[in-house]
Amino acid sequence: MELQTSEHLIYFMKHNLRLSRYDQRFLENLEILILHENRVTTNQVTLLHKIVNTYHRQFIKYDMFIEALVKLPWNVPLVTSSPEYVDTYITIEAAGDVITCKTPYHRAFIQTFSKSTEHSFKWDNDAKIYSTSFSTGNLKFIVDTTKKHFNNIHLCPITTHLLAELCEFEDVKYWTPTLVYSNGLLFIAAINEALYNALSHIELAVDPITLSELVRYGITIDKSALERCTDAIASFASLYSPVVELSEVQDIVPWLQQLKCDCVYFSGGPILTTGKAALRKLLHSVDIACHEVGDPKTAVGSYFFPVILRFRAVSDLSYEPYKVAKVIKLVDSRPITIR
Repeated sequence: MELQTSEHLIYFMKHNLRLSRYDQRFLENLEILILHENRVTTNQVTLLHKIVNTYHRQFIKYDMFIEALVKLPWNVPLVTSSPEYVDTYITIEAAGDVITCKTPYHRAFIQTFSKSTEHSFKWDNDAKIYSTSFSTGNLKFIVDTTKKHFNNIHLCPITTHLLAELCEFEDVKYWTPTLVYSNGLLFIAAINEALYNALSHIELAVDPITLSELVRYGITIDKSALERCTDAIASFASLYSPVVELSEVQDIVPWLQQLKCDCVYFSGGPILTTGKAALRKLLHSVDIACHEVGDPKTAVGSYFFPVILRFRAVSDLSYEPYKVAKVIKLVDSRPITIR
């Protein structure tokens, strides 16, 4: 089959290639725009060529090659895209209570945006913008995320002013409470008064028990402090959510003992029943209680150092207890042998 125009190319891709949902939607929208506006923009062409290149292997099966496909002519006029449609705009409305963001189509940006739980932006399909109520967290997220995916970003005067006020903090190393060792002293950088008072009973040290207690309060352990702890469990103790290989999960039981753990909650449902049963038996042998998350008969507050052992990548947080000392994530990195 020989394609004569780029319009033919779009039709061919829609009906003959296995496209992602995002690419299928883009091609459908592009066809509609060309039909109604009788033109195509340079930005639309650039995006089309990127998508064409993505499916070069599928094109080869039809004896079609990218170099020729991107040179196909158009039946409609090609016009230069306006900056309004190719640049990114971040705006805080005059009242200061709403942030909006308008971006060109970018699949990686959309995927990052939809997967993140760090913001409350919603897509307005009519206005073709993202918007949310103003907060410093939402502003930080949208500024940082757009910088990763777009080159030309326009900020409104209010946003520009807010960011300018932060320039003096550009060289600040610690933004969250962090245990640091410097000049022969241990101290917590970026601490606030409430956290300082809450930690008044803890003497700063780099032993595993102290490290595990500090991370329980949301404190990050800096490399400078961690290097001073020579205990084998230092790295495990210094993380609130350590990652452990499934094949090595029984090896952490002595570590849990050393950290004075007295309860393990299993999260992940009925999967891995055999391994879970063996682990449960081992934990019971060292007087560590075991429960399934969501068990109404248990009260997490009755334990000194309860942890969650998560047997899945994504947790249903509504069933997991709060105020636990650690959330241990299990992964299985062993290769799968196909016979």
